Amino acid sequence: MQNKVELKRLLRQVAGLTVGGLILLFGLIWWQDHLVNVRVNQALATIITTVATKYPQVTQGELVAILAQPPTTASTSLRAYGLDFQVDQVIGGLNRQRWLFMGLDLGLICLLVGGVLVIFLRYNRRKDADLQQIVADVAAINRREYQLNLADYSEDELSILRNELHKTTIVLREAAANSLRDKRLLKDALSDISHQIKTPLTSILVMVDNILDDPEMAPAVRTDFLQRIKHETTSINFLVAALLKLSKFDAATVQFHPQITAPQNIVQDACDRVSVLADLRGVILESTGVGQPIMCDPKWQSEALSNILKNCIEHSDPATTISIALTSNKLFTTITVTDQGDGIAPVDLPHIFERFYRAPRANGQPADQNSVGIGLALAKAIVEHDHGVIAVRSAVGVGSVFTLRYFFH
Repeated sequence: MQNKVELKRLLRQVAGLTVGGLILLFGLIWWQDHLVNVRVNQALATIITTVATKYPQVTQGELVAILAQPPTTASTSLRAYGLDFQVDQVIGGLNRQRWLFMGLDLGLICLLVGGVLVIFLRYNRRKDADLQQIVADVAAINRREYQLNLADYSEDELSILRNELHKTTIVLREAAANSLRDKRLLKDALSDISHQIKTPLTSILVMVDNILDDPEMAPAVRTDFLQRIKHETTSINFLVAALLKLSKFDAATVQFHPQITAPQNIVQDACDRVSVLADLRGVILESTGVGQPIMCDPKWQSEALSNILKNCIEHSDPATTISIALTSNKLFTTITVTDQGDGIAPVDLPHIFERFYRAPRANGQPADQNSVGIGLALAKAIVEHDHGVIAVRSAVGVGSVFTLRYFFH
């Protein structure tokens, strides 16, 4: 009976109607009995008056004794007059009154039974309507119509089913919205990837055609074309590798192997990865400080830090310094990367960790064509996967400061 509010209400109505009908029926029977007693007493009074008038020698005590005789004697006396005590109605009018009373009693019982039937029929009709509404809601969900109106639902035994249906609707609606958003993101990502790959591929094809069309090309020019082809191929390779890593994060298939790691080892590994690029750019990498050990996957965190360093190197002028500082307190270890580049405009700061976002240089120059706008997005995904926090602050013309913060567990 738990949660069956409508059924409880039905039982209360039936019980109330039954009790009220029984009270009315007993009252009607009492009233009928009272009328019969009155009619019988009136008939006896008439008999007694008649006997006392015609037979004055009969005393009152004898009359009372006659009335007090057992029913058998009265039955035998009636048979002497040709009357059947079980069938014939001696007192006039009682026969018709008896049938009237029987009709009233039967009518009241029929009304009582009919009322109970009406209550059950209304209950079943309401249940059928609710079930049909639920079926209609399920059909709407199957048609991917997730805007259901549950405001008119009452609290009855179907409320749990409706609530679960409502939860399912919300889940399906969110899943549909997420699916639509994922499709839109996938479309945008494919468009960005196509654009990112199309440009270097076109450049490679043009340079290869030039080499093939000119067998007598000067060695210096040929070498320059080959170096540019290598550079473009390296860019494509980096883009594909970064996209594969990001797709693993999206699919939640990245295998992290956390271990206690000295943060200076992460810094050293990341600096080694970008040392060649720093030398080509003429940028100096400088690390200071020692931090407390942290729980993380050192390989992936080196990947994240190297992406940040690569971004800083690409936006730094030659002969400038990029400093990597390590600090710790009782709560976390911080890796701070500070460059002396052009800085990031305030309008671009909220977007630099978005995929394929390439902010223009603060001095108004367009974004570096060598940048694919994916390194910082990958760095953010890696740091947050190890429960870290990454942030940036920047000032135009001064440089940028990236902060990686790892909390102790």
